[in-house]
Amino acid sequence: MTATHWGNISFCQNIFVDGTSPLNLILQDGYDDDFITDLGWTVNSTATNGVFERGDPIGTTFGTTILNPGDDVSGDCGNFAYVTGLAGGSANQHNLDNGYTEITSPIFDLSGYTDPYINYARWFASPSNVPLSSRDTLFIRLTNGVNTVTLEEVTHNSIGVSSWVNSYIRVANYMMPGSTMQLKVFIEDKPISGNYLEGGFDAFSITEGFTGISENPKTEAFSIYPNPGNGMFQLNLFDKTSAESMHLTIHDYVGRLISLEEIVENEGHLYGTNISNPGVYIIGLYKDGVLIGNKKLVKSK
Repeated sequence: MTATHWGNISFCQNIFVDGTSPLNLILQDGYDDDFITDLGWTVNSTATNGVFERGDPIGTTFGTTILNPGDDVSGDCGNFAYVTGLAGGSANQHNLDNGYTEITSPIFDLSGYTDPYINYARWFASPSNVPLSSRDTLFIRLTNGVNTVTLEEVTHNSIGVSSWVNSYIRVANYMMPGSTMQLKVFIEDKPISGNYLEGGFDAFSITEGFTGISENPKTEAFSIYPNPGNGMFQLNLFDKTSAESMHLTIHDYVGRLISLEEIVENEGHLYGTNISNPGVYIIGLYKDGVLIGNKKLVKSK
């Protein structure tokens, strides 16, 4: 059963109903949208092809490069997302062409939050053999109805192209939280021959504080050593099965994505990554695209 309403946290789970009494669902106040239902995001576009659509993504490839995702984000409600074109076939049939496409959220009120974070997953895929002046870009923007700021600017050089990348954005780093906020996802195909471009957006939510800062107490999936430390950190997987289809993310304390990397399996299931600047980081471990654990890591001076 799924129950959604803008301004409330969605209900999405399997339940048993015996039919003998009414079923009452009380939705918690808040904001999240996995796009399993239409909660009122609007689409604006000048493109002739590949306009943002809400639905079950259909994958496309260009050579060995994944362009359009074949699935939405793992672990959310349902299998819908916003993607640039909901059709399969060859790479040049349904990618974004000749203009821009943009989705805009309904208005949300952050005035009652102490330290709100905007969380989402974004997808970007474009070939890299284009000049800088013609480089296609995905913009994630936040507006309060008067001012607009850019939260992310994604190109083919960004972390995690051709994959779903989770982002956690602290609103106060960009503007004061207000009562008339909206999120805008804008992607544009600049005029250049033979350029393929795809974008996607999923798993939108707003939380009080950075949800990734807490360690996952239910799943002891890995350990980090040394922690604190000042050099190379090693990741020890407790599950000694294959590390295929596993990757880790590194976020800083305010939620900025520092790195998205595949797990490299070797003897002892150890993985090392070097974090350059001192501070507190969150290491997330994913298997088949689903978060199975996260830990706090301290890089000393």
